[in-house]
Amino acid sequence: MKRIAWLCLAVAVAELSGRLSAQTKLPDFSGTWVQNMEKSFIPKGSTLEGYTNEIEHVGESVKVVTILRRAGQETKSERTFVIGKEEMVAGPGDIAITTRVKWEGQTLVFELSNPFTQGGDPRESWTLSDDGKVLTKVRRIPTPQGNQMQTFVLDKR
Repeated sequence: MKRIAWLCLAVAVAELSGRLSAQTKLPDFSGTWVQNMEKSFIPKGSTLEGYTNEIEHVGESVKVVTILRRAGQETKSERTFVIGKEEMVAGPGDIAITTRVKWEGQTLVFELSNPFTQGGDPRESWTLSDDGKVLTKVRRIPTPQGNQMQTFVLDKR
């Protein structure tokens, strides 16, 4: 009788675990995201007219195409990140920039380091609204006066 009770308990726990893991599915950031200029942080004097991300999020790979519009001109850049992997790329003047991408609960976090950020903690965190239509990016940038926070709100198109 005890074996049957333990077996039933084990089945119930397994069933509950499956339901909980289905409820905690990680967000999918795929889509075209256009910055909501009224709800986002725009520094004074910025010439930014528009900001778009085209994101392909498949498994642990996140490809981000960034399109910036300034003074009627567009610039486009592309970068692919692997969640859970540390990557080093050459930055301005061949300075090595290291990026680590990881999950913190439902938030995707990008941590950066380079020789200029020693002692600082630059990072960007991405969260999706419950309906999946708003991507919020929060950037923390170290400055001599302490960390500066910037919030960017992007709407899905």
